[in-house]
Amino acid sequence: MTARAAQLMSARRLRHQQFVLDEVAAAMRTEVASWSSGPKSRREAWVGIQRFLAANPTGEGLTVQQWWDRLEPDLFPPLAGAARGLRWPAAVRALVTGRLVQPTFRVVTAAAVEPWICRLPDDDPLVIAHRQLREALGRLGWPTEQGIRRGTRAGLRVMLVNDYDRLSQVVDADVKAIPAGGPNGTDMLDVALCAAGIFTRSPQRGTSRRKAEPPRTVEQLVALRIPPPFDAVTVAYVTAYQQRVSRNYSTTRTKIRSLAYFWRYMTE
Repeated sequence: MTARAAQLMSARRLRHQQFVLDEVAAAMRTEVASWSSGPKSRREAWVGIQRFLAANPTGEGLTVQQWWDRLEPDLFPPLAGAARGLRWPAAVRALVTGRLVQPTFRVVTAAAVEPWICRLPDDDPLVIAHRQLREALGRLGWPTEQGIRRGTRAGLRVMLVNDYDRLSQVVDADVKAIPAGGPNGTDMLDVALCAAGIFTRSPQRGTSRRKAEPPRTVEQLVALRIPPPFDAVTVAYVTAYQQRVSRNYSTTRTKIRSLAYFWRYMTE
């Protein structure tokens, strides 16, 4: 077992143990020492971590993960944009890359994940996965550098959120779980995983991934948008429409959406 593998195994054990400030601080200091960021940058990071721990020391009765789960919502500045901005970036970086905690997508989307990973030891599983993703996309020839970066970042985020050590652990459900909105790299990640042979299918875009899900029934579609007392009559109307006019799924959804607006107008 390499030194990095032993460090990550120890960190994962600590994650599920009762929070002890000195133990968490020691593990974070070990993680900072592993970064290839230069002495000055590592010193500055450690100063920020000490301030973070002084401001957030209360973990009594909690595991390290439970302590993290409780403070995670406070990591986002009140006026920060939806996609960027984290308080205590050095501390979050040490906890996340050191595998001391398992973050949510909101954290890893706000973080500069790729630069974090590129400063880790060469034998870190995330560094290896980063290289594999870039190579898989690079062999294709057509993805732009921006596309490669987006796909790679998406893959690293999936691995951090799910606490994976191998790219081969990623499954279809993990890709579908990536929050929608903006150029999040999901399509390029899908291409990379197919190119690497991890997915044994052809690549899918966002629309085809959603269509691959079993279509909802009329009752399920109505329940999502239309409250009582209008739900029953809407189900009856749409069912009759399907029987007499069209069973096209997209048309059904559009019709239910339009009826939802109509019922809302009637109640206002």
